[in-house]
Amino acid sequence: NTFLKIDSTNFDFSNIEFSSVSELELTIDLGNLFMANRITKTFDDFLKEKPDKKENLFILSQIRLMLNKKGKLKILNTYNGNIDKSYLKRMKILLNKAGFINIEIKELDNIQIINSVKRSLEYKELGNGLVFKEIIHPDEISKCHQFAKDFYYYKDLNYDLNVVKKFDINCDTYVVYDSENEICSFSRIITRTPGYYCPFMYATIAGEKGNKHFTIPGKDEQISEVMAIYTAGRKGVVAFKRMMEYGASIMTFDSMWTTYDDEDEYTGTYYKKRFLMKSTGVKLNYSDFGGSWNLLVTDKMTEMKKFHDQIFRYK
Repeated sequence: NTFLKIDSTNFDFSNIEFSSVSELELTIDLGNLFMANRITKTFDDFLKEKPDKKENLFILSQIRLMLNKKGKLKILNTYNGNIDKSYLKRMKILLNKAGFINIEIKELDNIQIINSVKRSLEYKELGNGLVFKEIIHPDEISKCHQFAKDFYYYKDLNYDLNVVKKFDINCDTYVVYDSENEICSFSRIITRTPGYYCPFMYATIAGEKGNKHFTIPGKDEQISEVMAIYTAGRKGVVAFKRMMEYGASIMTFDSMWTTYDDEDEYTGTYYKKRFLMKSTGVKLNYSDFGGSWNLLVTDKMTEMKKFHDQIFRYK
């Protein structure tokens, strides 16, 4: 039952011991938790930024790794700005993304006190010797990046580690392993969180002058961009289908976004039929992959959860 008190201003979060603490009290200024519907940074601008070891999500993600299973986190938020309903909602989005649930908030002596619990990692036996796992350990995530880099190499696309690793901080990673613990399918769900954005928001609109960026509709607050790939052969296809079916049942965001290659009509049709997605009519340019990519979206989260076990069965 190890207890630890931390002040974010003088603790080295880059040097931690995994699963070493049962309860942790963190003093931190979470700031205004600003979350933009549009940004102006390009990937090139983004890559020039040095990692900030004092950013909210980095600190909370490291604490998640430090805590034992179902460990407790108490935050003393010293932010002295306006705390309204909108602020509390953004704060919950941040904590949920960092892997914390059962959030309770109170105020004492002008300090916002936030109690929460570390969420258990998703795990599901899918049959056919396949297992669905949510992963957060850096070594496992590195293996997924190598899997994806090999996958895209054979498709003549550039899986630029300098770009994709920058989004690990606000990314949920899910893997389907076979009975020999080999990766059969892998998905990244990157969530827009206060101060952190989805990759497509950094891409520029094809054909527009001045590096114009897409504006997220105001009604969409907790949005995620999804990428999923799988190995060749029947096992890989089965793993992908089971991953997406189960994944649909645990979604917590209110709209799901993805892109597909402008020259790949099959993928676009597939997303629209299977995942109830619709075209935005926007074509994006990514600095890493190159080419032109069509942006799709769905807000039919309730329908997908209801029919998640039939995604690949209806005609």
